[in-house]
Parts: sequence; C-alpha cells; structure tokens
Amino acid sequence: MSAVVIIMRLKVEKGRSDCAFTHMFTLRRRVLVLRAGPRGVRVQNPTREMIASGKRTSDAASVTDADCLSKSHRATIVLVDMDGVLANFDQRVFDVLSERHPEVEQPAKDERLFPLKNSFATEHHALLHAIMTEPGFFASLAPIEGAVDSMHAMLAHGLDVRICSAPLASSPACAAEKVAWVAEHLGKEWVDRLILTRDKTYVRGDYLIDDAPVAKGSGLEPTWEHIYMEQPYNRPGKPKADPQRRRLTRWTSWREVIPQSTSAEAL
Repeated sequence: MSAVVIIMRLKVEKGRSDCAFTHMFTLRRRVLVLRAGPRGVRVQNPTREMIASGKRTSDAASVTDADCLSKSHRATIVLVDMDGVLANFDQRVFDVLSERHPEVEQPAKDERLFPLKNSFATEHHALLHAIMTEPGFFASLAPIEGAVDSMHAMLAHGLDVRICSAPLASSPACAAEKVAWVAEHLGKEWVDRLILTRDKTYVRGDYLIDDAPVAKGSGLEPTWEHIYMEQPYNRPGKPKADPQRRRLTRWTSWREVIPQSTSAEAL
C-alpha cells in the first residue's frame, strides 16, 4: 500500500473548529480516498479534480497534526522547563560554593534574582560561570521536590508532556548532560520528549511551565501560555515579572493550574 496526502484543511463553522483531512491511497491497484473528520471515516472513489490536486499539493504531507487539530481533538500540550522547574539549578550552585568557596557571600534564598549571577557581587561572576560550565554540573542537579512524580502523573492523565529547555550556550557539555539527566531521573523513554532550543517561541504548545520572568526567545509569537513555576525572582514586583501570570506554587498542585485535556484522541 502507498499513500499520499492531498488535502488537509481546517473547517470553522458557527464558531466551532472541526478538523478534517482527505487521504488518497492505492489498494490492489485501485485508487481510493479516505475522508476522516469529527463525524467519522468514509472511503470513496476519487474525482479527477482530487487526483489532479494530489499531484499539485503532495507537499501538504509536511503539515503537522498540531497545525490542523483543534484542542478538542488532541491532547493538551504542556511544555516544561528544566532548570529551576524540574532540576534544582540554584541549589547546586550554592552547594558548590559552600564546599569550595565558603568565603563567597551568598544571597538569602528568598532574595535570589534571575539570572542567578545577578544575586552576587560582580567580582564573583567569573567564578559562578566556571562552576556552571564545568563538566558534570548539569548532570548533577537534584530533582525539585515532586517534579518527577508530577511529570509521570500528567502524562498518565492524558496530557502531552514535553520537556523544553534552553541549553547554556557557553557550556559545551550542557546539552548532552540534560539528555543524561532526563534519562536518569524520568526514564530513557522521556528522552524522546525532550526539546532543546535557544528560542522556546518556535516550539508549539498550549502551556509552558517556566521559572524565568520572561521565557527564553522572541522569534515568534508564542502559541503557549507561560505559567510560572514559583520562584522568588518571578514574584510580583521582581524585575520583568508579570504579576497577572498564573503560577504553580508547588508541583503537587499542577491539577489546579493545568486544565484537564479535553481529549487524548488524535486523528
């Protein structure tokens, strides 16, 4: 059997979005058309116009389900940041400083700024950079309390959960260590759910759970709603923090913040 997508369209009728697509394929040398939509699936013989259209629009196969499906026909996509959300970045820096450089004055935990280096005197910035970029740093981060169990729970609940993280550009090992961290703490199958990007606006989703006052990137208008993972530096009144933004104060309350998926079904 061979197949080629010739039409994929989004119908909007009376304020309601329904996704429908047409799929043309050959079965035992006979050309048939599969039509699928909210009301079911049916097979019919193609018209000459449809066959001709298929020759002109075979590139439609590159259109993704996310481009076509309305929220009522797919699982809600939840993007989850890593550092400060899943992995305790700041605590690891504090621990290393305490072990190796006890002379460096550390800020009170509730007075931390974003990025972390802004919480320290300028003369310590080079030291902080060296700690953050040394091999093994990102792999050694401890999971934030409740994060791992909540990730599994969201997925089991029918949400399409993806990890969306921006690797530290100045750390050659950062990206690889993030992959290793995900495999170790969430499981190897979660590596396929990991998205590493320096601009999160290019990633499609419904929600982004991120601790940064402003999520990384500005290339596109985001499709997701930014939900804060509560940290001192994104509270109202902090630099660039949005006081109107919804927030997750602890991982165990994710059900109160993330709307339930209307359906995990996809065409």
